[in-house]
Amino acid sequence: MPRWPGAAALLSIGASYLALSDYVTVVPRFWLPGLMALLVTILLIAHARGHYRLARSISFALLGVVTISLVLREFFLVTVILRMITERPTSWPANCL
Repeated sequence: MPRWPGAAALLSIGASYLALSDYVTVVPRFWLPGLMALLVTILLIAHARGHYRLARSISFALLGVVTISLVLREFFLVTVILRMITERPTSWPANCL
């Protein structure tokens, strides 16, 4: 079974983090994509060398990082939108476009 589609999907999630505003990020922009690229690289190397337990542990850690980052991203996005609505409700549609 090829591993590159999953690796490409995880790296694209990390790359999408770079396009976000500073209001919806927790850490500096390059931290999460760098961590994900490092974990994906280690995961692919461990699996290629036959260290399947290590690869499985790394994959669970990687899924945890991705899940936590997506939950926090959505939380901060909703927070920013709610702040925009309460501060300037008349200019809200113009800010969204």
